[in-house]
Amino acid sequence: MKITVCGAGNSAMGMAADMAFMGHEVNMFELSKFEANLIPIKEQGGIILNGPSQSGKNGFAALAEVTSDPSIAFKGVELIMFALPCFGHEAFMEVITPHLEDGQIMVFNTGYWASIRFQQLLKKHKKKVTLAETSLHVYLCRKTGPAEATVDAVKQKMLFCAMPSNKTEAVLAKLKPIYPQFVAAKQFFEIHFNNFNHMVHGPIALLNTGQIENLNEKPYYFYRDGATPRVCKVAEAIDKERLAVAEAAKVETKSILEVQTEMYGHMGAVGDTIYEAIKGNKADHSFNFDPASFVFGLAKEDVPYGFIPLISIGEKLGVDCTMMKSIVNLQCAVCDTDFWTQGMTMEKLGFNGMSIDQIKEYLETGEK
Repeated sequence: MKITVCGAGNSAMGMAADMAFMGHEVNMFELSKFEANLIPIKEQGGIILNGPSQSGKNGFAALAEVTSDPSIAFKGVELIMFALPCFGHEAFMEVITPHLEDGQIMVFNTGYWASIRFQQLLKKHKKKVTLAETSLHVYLCRKTGPAEATVDAVKQKMLFCAMPSNKTEAVLAKLKPIYPQFVAAKQFFEIHFNNFNHMVHGPIALLNTGQIENLNEKPYYFYRDGATPRVCKVAEAIDKERLAVAEAAKVETKSILEVQTEMYGHMGAVGDTIYEAIKGNKADHSFNFDPASFVFGLAKEDVPYGFIPLISIGEKLGVDCTMMKSIVNLQCAVCDTDFWTQGMTMEKLGFNGMSIDQIKEYLETGEK
């Protein structure tokens, strides 16, 4: 296929190179304000890929186009893969939507409700593009050079859903040859109830804030160093609330431990507790980072797009979400940001006045 990967960061570089190794014609698109990220890739003509890739290949992967010009990046493309933090989705969509072509498929990795958030934008521009999303990004990958990326792990058994979900199987037919681990969700809600990022990031980031701020750029294994037994107890308490909301909404989901084992079991993430699974996961990699920016970056995604939608659904169904609300309030204080006003509530997603059954019907058919 002819594919465009949106973004030029950690996961985007790994995804673009790996799909090129699979024999696809791959473009890489980045916003013009981040043009500097593209220059070394453009000069090299592609990306050097290391580690256990999906294709099983390493070395230099040539890309077709490396550009910040949307008129070039999306012309004649069949598949568009978003591989960037969700708080950057809107800026990309505003730029690229006028250049989209009818019949294209756009997949958000990780979704965070993107297929819902951008329906109106597509209608405004009269674009017949199918949106879909995954529960998490398939790659655990890091940028190890200006035009080089290293894959630490490729996740297994990833939930996938289109919007509306009655198009999922048709879209998956095109994706399965690339990522056979993509599994059709039974309903759209499953994508978000089975995203465990924020459930683990939240307590680790908050309860290790002092340690992270004092690192002074030293390498740090976020999960392996930060996920102590008692920190993981907090994650388990938060997870009980997520499971309770899912049960009330009649959405099939699994515990953090079960989801992590499905995705990372081949990397040693097994055990009787979240702590044991995280400690056993050989895929964890160290970060060299500005500590405050790192913690804030996680919160910008996890809180407005992860915790707050769950809390909003829970409140609608009368489920106690005290622990999740505590995480949000503390993140607001730590990051000096009112995430509550930014969060993706049911109202902001366009579900105001709809029952859970009515929302599910809309997500299945696309018709309100």
